[in-house]
Amino acid sequence: MLWQYVHLLPDEVIQAVKDLKARAFTPMHWGMFVLAIHDWYEPIEKVSRMAERDGLTIWHPELGQLVTFEAMPPPEAWWRNHPDFVQAKAKGALQ
Repeated sequence: MLWQYVHLLPDEVIQAVKDLKARAFTPMHWGMFVLAIHDWYEPIEKVSRMAERDGLTIWHPELGQLVTFEAMPPPEAWWRNHPDFVQAKAKGALQ
């Protein structure tokens, strides 16, 4: 089964947010399990950069972090401090 038939890819997420005229969005089901050939942080990094580029509000709580929409913490790209991401960045492996 191909991912695009059961999930939105980052560019599709951004388009859906725009189509829905959402005030904010929270990507789901990324990074918890290694199920793909890309690094675990790649989807959130891509969609976060696209959201920033397009002026969209994205909430990305840390994996397992309990939040409510009434008290959503300010967006923080926490995965960029994770050793996997830091190492990839140091090697120049990030796009």
